[in-house]
Amino acid sequence: MRTRHLVTLLLIALSAAPARAAYFPADAIDGPSADIVSVGEVDFTRDGAGAVSYVKRDAGMDHVFVVRMSGGVWQPPERVDPGIATASSQPVIGVADSGRVVAAFVSGGQLYGTSRVPGATGWSAPVLIAAAGGDPSLDVSLNGVSYVTYTAAGDVLGARLARDGTAWEPLEQPLDITPADVSGNSDVGVAADGVALSTFVEGNNVVARKLFGTKVSQAPQVLNADQVDGHAGAAADSPDADVEDDSSFAWVVFRQNFDDHQRVLARRLLGSTFDPPVVIDAGQSGSAPRIDLSERGEGTTAVATPDDGVVAGMLHLDAFGPPVRLDAPPNVLAPAPAPTIGENGAATVSWFQAPTAADATVVHGRHWVIDQTKRGFPVPEADTLLSNPAFGPVDPPAGMDAAADRLGDSVTAFVQGTGADRRLVAAAYDRVPGKFFPYLGTSYRSLKYRPLKWAPASEIWGAVTYTVLIDGRSVGTTTAARFSPAVRVKDGRHRVQIVATDLRGQTARTASKVLRVDDTPPSLRTNVRRSGRTVTVTASAHDKRSGLREIVTSFGDGTRRKGSRVSHRYRSAGSFRLAISAIDNAGARRISARTIRVK
Repeated sequence: MRTRHLVTLLLIALSAAPARAAYFPADAIDGPSADIVSVGEVDFTRDGAGAVSYVKRDAGMDHVFVVRMSGGVWQPPERVDPGIATASSQPVIGVADSGRVVAAFVSGGQLYGTSRVPGATGWSAPVLIAAAGGDPSLDVSLNGVSYVTYTAAGDVLGARLARDGTAWEPLEQPLDITPADVSGNSDVGVAADGVALSTFVEGNNVVARKLFGTKVSQAPQVLNADQVDGHAGAAADSPDADVEDDSSFAWVVFRQNFDDHQRVLARRLLGSTFDPPVVIDAGQSGSAPRIDLSERGEGTTAVATPDDGVVAGMLHLDAFGPPVRLDAPPNVLAPAPAPTIGENGAATVSWFQAPTAADATVVHGRHWVIDQTKRGFPVPEADTLLSNPAFGPVDPPAGMDAAADRLGDSVTAFVQGTGADRRLVAAAYDRVPGKFFPYLGTSYRSLKYRPLKWAPASEIWGAVTYTVLIDGRSVGTTTAARFSPAVRVKDGRHRVQIVATDLRGQTARTASKVLRVDDTPPSLRTNVRRSGRTVTVTASAHDKRSGLREIVTSFGDGTRRKGSRVSHRYRSAGSFRLAISAIDNAGARRISARTIRVK
């Protein structure tokens, strides 16, 4: 877990071919400004809310800012460390499905936390998590429980923020096993059940440890491999972890030296123990690995090769496929690849690239979808340029991060431009609205009394606009999943199709279906006789196209009776509105009404 400023687009011409899901080049979410320094982290929830944390100078000093995405639109930048006089750095962030956003950062050697809850007009005042701390890692569970781990005086420590809490609770003990050993480089992931998995480096070992509330598991596990392919293992570093909804299932990737060369390994947590290591880079490790898991356990990893290439690993049905080279060499800088995956198996990896030292750095990305109903692994889609050429060169030292929602929509954030033209930018992979279908049936329908209805198209980055086509011509648009045309549609047989258009102008459409229209009300003849307080209604009706469904009489005092001949005795005197309705099988109706005065 770990796009661009959305502008509402005009509907594309309906005669054009439907757009496919696609990358959208980076658009600025802050800037241009010489004060933009670096990217922190990106996080998105399953429901499409997200945030980017970053460092920006304010009055000449580095401070932490956040840009949130809500309703598919990037919100204005917000400074989250007000009232802190010292420079801030190392921002980390997490977002819960409830809409709560939690951030932590370092300022003056101290670790602070802050949060923003739905409906609030701003962020909470920063609170002190630790009087000394650095290199934080933070994750927020589906239900809003947050953990942060960090390094202080060579130890790895942690704190927990309850779902509705405002004060961080320190964990009861350090995470590292031997306080005398130097530890750090921690990472933490939180499952939906609120249990966390922390990994870190202690001495020459990668260690994993679970966190329950404020308690630390008493069974830490060293993940180093003793040997792989007959080669003895040595020091390990750079762990990255992610967990599924169930905290009994997680994966950790890390880098380890062997007596022949370095390898990147992956180990699965199954219950309380880890499976044997799996090599996921084909012996081509050149950087710290990263992993992203979906809630169902599908995953993607990314690691740089010694020649600054990018290798991805696809995790499907609890097994990795062969490593896949994503880039087209050459590249002269560390690519720092960032992976994402959605709950539907849609994955991306993005990276820095410059073919020669004379070339401006750009960001590339590739996308693929793991079919969760089948075995096997897909071929990634084409390499795509993600950075915006109009914004100038990408700044690799300013960092990059990426994250996705449950549908595989993903954002990659980085910095482009120099001097006063620096921008914090976000490139997006945005899927088209999901498949949907109308509820029509085979019978006749009165569009006036029975609106067209359809299952909404799945889209969580903003509202979808639906265009209704009847016989190939637009009869109107709506953002609801129901529609009645403002113009009369002739009775008879027609073809209907509904086009869903998202904020970027991408479309999905239903198949063309037969629509049988009967908007002509039935004929109706009535006779009303009153005798004292008793009223008798005799009615006859006919509908030649869809057929008559029923005749209903409302006597105006709350009494309704069905039938062609009905009687009713009023209990009190007064004036009552008598309404006789003939309703056909399409839902069209003709009403004959009058006032009855009862003495």
